[in-house]
Amino acid sequence: MLALALEKAKGMHISPVLITCNDDNIASARVIEKNGFVLKDKILVSIDGKDYLTRRYWKII
Repeated sequence: MLALALEKAKGMHISPVLITCNDDNIASARVIEKNGFVLKDKILVSIDGKDYLTRRYWKII
């Protein structure tokens, strides 16, 4: 499904593309990386008073 979204973004001339996932979500990180995204950084995000470490990936399409 991510590959289809990337095709759509390319058709709309959206580049670069940012995608995120929680640091402990290894399955999502693998899918993101297999689709050619590069890990830029990890940031701490606070949602409803709870902190989450989030991975940020970028890809130029």
